[in-house]
Amino acid sequence: MNTKKPNLLFVFADQMRGMDMGCAGNREVITPNLDRLAAEGFMSRNAVSCFAVCTPYRACLFSGRYPTTTDVLHNDVPLPLDGQSFGYVLKDAGYRTGYVGKWHLFGPKQVRTAYMPPGPHRHGFDDLWAVLNCRHHYFDNYYYLNDSPEKVKIEGFEPEGQTDIAIEFISKHKDEPFALFLSWGPPHDPYDQVPQKYKDMYDVDKLTWRPNVKDTIFEKERKWPWYRETPDKEVLRDYYALITALDESMGRLMEHLISLDLDRETIVVFTSDHGEMMFSQGAMQKGHPWEESINVPFIVRYPGSIRPKTDSMVPLNTVDIMPTLLSLMNIDKPIFAEGKDLRHVLTGQPGEQPEAAYIMSAFPWIVPEWRGVRTERYTYAKTHNGTLFLYDNLIDPYQLNNLGGKPEAAGIEKDLAERTRKMAEDIGDPFEPWEVTNARMEKIRQEWLETYGEVMEIKS
Repeated sequence: MNTKKPNLLFVFADQMRGMDMGCAGNREVITPNLDRLAAEGFMSRNAVSCFAVCTPYRACLFSGRYPTTTDVLHNDVPLPLDGQSFGYVLKDAGYRTGYVGKWHLFGPKQVRTAYMPPGPHRHGFDDLWAVLNCRHHYFDNYYYLNDSPEKVKIEGFEPEGQTDIAIEFISKHKDEPFALFLSWGPPHDPYDQVPQKYKDMYDVDKLTWRPNVKDTIFEKERKWPWYRETPDKEVLRDYYALITALDESMGRLMEHLISLDLDRETIVVFTSDHGEMMFSQGAMQKGHPWEESINVPFIVRYPGSIRPKTDSMVPLNTVDIMPTLLSLMNIDKPIFAEGKDLRHVLTGQPGEQPEAAYIMSAFPWIVPEWRGVRTERYTYAKTHNGTLFLYDNLIDPYQLNNLGGKPEAAGIEKDLAERTRKMAEDIGDPFEPWEVTNARMEKIRQEWLETYGEVMEIKS
């Protein structure tokens, strides 16, 4: 076991589903570096995004608390400035803390591209702040660096520039413990914003669809510029190309750690905030209870503590990430964190294993607002209007047969419904209708603008 205080390199993509890596079974997408990372460490096959939308996920990740606790139940809602977050814990433990890339926890839409001044809005990431709150333009983007409100343009493909910044930070702090979070924007749409060399690695005619792909059936998605009436393999190609581009940057990061002889004393994590439907079930993007939306990659490499080729089917939720990584770093779980310490799952030691992960959406993103659970075998969700989703993922991995309401699945449905009810009760989730939640989210945004808008030169 490692005894030295480890570094942490936490890398996460945006809108990348867990099954789209070679190590996860997709032999069409090109991910040699992620495959190698998984072979050298731990990979969860049942890691889920608690709330499969950008801002709620990030609030879960950095607070270790459920969205109903932080009241971050939609995009563009600020993470509470209560000092209870990952960055502060790491800083208090003596780490140099850095953040690079997309943040999306600052406040309402009006501040998606605003400068975030030093202080509580950065939640403890003080030694490097190379951030733009939210803007998906991969060939024409910028960021704010540390204390300067001046825009710094990123030349070329954004993830490559962000990786350069991360490498520089690692070099600067190679002789002291550091914790660096790197948040890439891809493969979130726009899917076609990827260097041509990665597109050229794929033959569109040889790509195949998941068996649950169907014509797009949801009218609400017609507003998006990439909307297609029928599945388009060029969109799939571009999505895969973005993943391959990220994979190459992941390889660069690992090569740099090795060159500095830091690879054995650095916990390296790769994950994503949520998945991407990519025409499965006739949908796109995220926020749905289906596997393509909630299942995310989760790989952890830490030689000496995590054995190579450790695969797990144990449900691992977003709120579990902070307590688990802190435990690996020999830092006590903070009192405010609601997630479970699953260090023993990663290291292959005895310990209690969660039977289910609580999953949710508080607003109608095509599917009405819903709550549910993901167990090792089943996915269960129920919307506020009573629509049921129940899938046996062992015998129906593409979720083609909805067992909700069917007599032959009544016992399983009853058990999972009770699990969902009990977990909701445990975290104090009232499962409000969207209209009630939305009114409160708008109030939070408006209060933010009234409090900080003048300082940030933002008009409500």
